[in-house]
Amino acid sequence: MTLSWGTRLPDVVPNKGCLFLESVWLKVCANHMQGELHVLSGPKVCLPFELITLPVRGVPTRVLRVLGDPLADQFFVMQAAEITWPDILDAFNHGPACDVIVLSELQATPALENLIARSALDTGFRMIWRQCGSAPVVALKPDGKDLDVSDYSSTLRNRLKRGRKKMAAAGEMRVAHYLPKPDDVDDLIETMKSIEDDSWKGDEDTGLFRDDRLDFVRELSHGSAAVEQLEIYVMSLDGHPISYRYGFRHDGRFLDYNLAYRQEFGALSPGRLLLDEIVKTSLSHGLDAVDASRGSMIRPHILADWPCEIRPHYRLTLYGATPRGLLLYFLETCAKPALQKCKRLFTRS
Repeated sequence: MTLSWGTRLPDVVPNKGCLFLESVWLKVCANHMQGELHVLSGPKVCLPFELITLPVRGVPTRVLRVLGDPLADQFFVMQAAEITWPDILDAFNHGPACDVIVLSELQATPALENLIARSALDTGFRMIWRQCGSAPVVALKPDGKDLDVSDYSSTLRNRLKRGRKKMAAAGEMRVAHYLPKPDDVDDLIETMKSIEDDSWKGDEDTGLFRDDRLDFVRELSHGSAAVEQLEIYVMSLDGHPISYRYGFRHDGRFLDYNLAYRQEFGALSPGRLLLDEIVKTSLSHGLDAVDASRGSMIRPHILADWPCEIRPHYRLTLYGATPRGLLLYFLETCAKPALQKCKRLFTRS
């Protein structure tokens, strides 16, 4: 496929199949990016990237990264268009000058990983391929029948039973489900932000609704609501909102993008109970799956407690033949492993 570079998004983005490569997401990200926009386009694909200078291992580095990174949960290129990895890697050689290219949240098989490695070598890039996440996906109609509580593990059933008992003792629990219109968005954002501010995410200033992300989230929420993709759940105890899950309805799935709960209610298992309500509601709405969207390697997604498949996500880092690119590749592949080995030796001694 013939690919070419440009500096603007087309009016109509042709990508389909991956929410984070479709029009609403990309246009909002382009409005809020900090670097330069560079768009790799073909007849059936539009892959936008951001060129930005960032410190990498303390070295100021020209990084070409997927538009929306690190907030994009998926970069499922093959689901978005008929394109091959050799096409993409070859195009990078004719793209904007940079030291490092980062493609995060990829989906790939071992065979595809080998193809990418060969293509990187052929095009002169040095490559590091690492798993960056594990996303549980719960099929709501396994083997053609509706998912039932009897399909749950005994451990999950017991945890849910204990959680509901504690919640009932604390007060009246209700779950509100929204497929909001744009006019409903601002009030919901205010509710979710108040919950997040009282959560560990608020304490660590890592939340979706923190001040420097709020304009981005507001615009994204309005845009997603306008095309009927925004989906929100809010759990209340005695009328007081204590937990939320913010996500998207896309391609027959609920994509679980973000969550928080007030820390004072953590012992009541609000996250697990709310997630079970989402599984049941999604099934009643005829969806095919509840998808974690992505999952951290450090904080595993609790959707893995349900009957599910685990989808690994990968990060591909390409190092160019520039002084900084070569230095960073050396630091990652030689200096860093040597330092880690020394630390292990000193720890044993």
